[in-house]
Amino acid sequence: MRNCLYSLTVILASIGLLANAVYGQTLYTIGVEAQKYYPQYDNENGIEYFGLARDLLDLFAKEKNYQFVYKIRPVKRLFHEFVEKKAYDFKYPDNPYWQSDMKKGINVVYSNSVVKYIDGVMVLAENKSMALSTFKTLGTVRGFTPFPYLDLISQKKVKLCENNNFISLLKQVLVKRIDGAYSNVSVARYNLKENLKKPGVIVFNPTLPHIKDSYYLSSIGHPKVISEFNIFLKDKKAQIDKLKRKYSVGLMDE
Repeated sequence: MRNCLYSLTVILASIGLLANAVYGQTLYTIGVEAQKYYPQYDNENGIEYFGLARDLLDLFAKEKNYQFVYKIRPVKRLFHEFVEKKAYDFKYPDNPYWQSDMKKGINVVYSNSVVKYIDGVMVLAENKSMALSTFKTLGTVRGFTPFPYLDLISQKKVKLCENNNFISLLKQVLVKRIDGAYSNVSVARYNLKENLKKPGVIVFNPTLPHIKDSYYLSSIGHPKVISEFNIFLKDKKAQIDKLKRKYSVGLMDE
C-alpha cells in the first residue's frame, strides 16, 4: 500500500510539473503567515490563503506567467524554515527589522515597499489619550514583536501578555485584562467592525509609541524576481492602489 501511495504521489507531482511546462509557468513557493490578519491576509483551515496580499501577489504572478504556491505556517516556524532551511522561494510579509538576529550572515533581498502600515496600541476609547507613564500591560499575538516597547518590557515597566488568537487579544482589551493590544491598525479596525461588532469601542492611541513602516516581499535565492516585482509595483501602481482601496489598507491617515 505504501509503495502504491508513493507511486501515486510521484505521478501527481509529475502531472503538475508537466502542466506547468505546457503553460510555460515557473513554479515558486511563498511562505506566508498563518494569522487571521484580514484584510491584509487570512487563511481558511491553513489551506486557502486570501486577502490583499493574495490578490496583489497573484496579479504579479499573472503578469509574469508565474505560478505561486502559498505555504501557510505559524510565524516563528515560518522564519525558521525560510531563513535557516531555505524552504521557500519567497516570504511575505517581511521586513529587514524582523528576526534580524536570525538573518545575520544571510543575504535576504527585499522588495520595495508593498504596503505601508501602522503598528500601534489599540485601547478602549476612554483611554485614547492614555499616557505611557500609566500604561502597564501590553498584549500581542504570539510571534509578533512590539519593537517600541522592548526596552520597557525588559525594564519591567510594561508587562507583555501573548495570545495565540488575534480576536481573543482584542477581547482582553474589552474586558480590561490588558491596557492595550499591539496590532496593525487597519486589521484591528476591521475585526472590531466585522467580527466583534464593536466598531469604535477600541481605538488607536497615537500618543503611545508606534511604528509606521512597510511590508516587503523577500527572497534569499531569487533577487532577479524581486527586481521584476519592483518594476511591477511601479508600472501597475494604479491597479495596486485600487486593490488597497478595496481592502482599506495602506492608508497612512489611520
